[in-house]
Amino acid sequence: MAWFLILILWPLALVGIWLLWQMAWYAAYEIVIGDDGLHISTPHAKTTNLFKDIAYFQPLVLRPPRWLIILSWLGAFAGKGRQRIGAAGRPPSRPSLCC
Repeated sequence: MAWFLILILWPLALVGIWLLWQMAWYAAYEIVIGDDGLHISTPHAKTTNLFKDIAYFQPLVLRPPRWLIILSWLGAFAGKGRQRIGAAGRPPSRPSLCC
């Protein structure tokens, strides 16, 4: 019985370690604002963007994609009764704890 668990759980642990490495590889970065420009470094590359090379800047607006908004609403309406109201982001009609 123990060998069966070892054969299943060790590959799962290795996949978890691999996923942690992938997240660090693609999501970790460091931005340093220097006197001459922005210095951006990731685990696999280092770049420098000089201030004199920047033509313009604008604010960054992060919005969820349209398909995610549609799926969120469909998921909210798929619930039953009070679950549907809470998932839609509206407070329930009766007083209760709402986080």
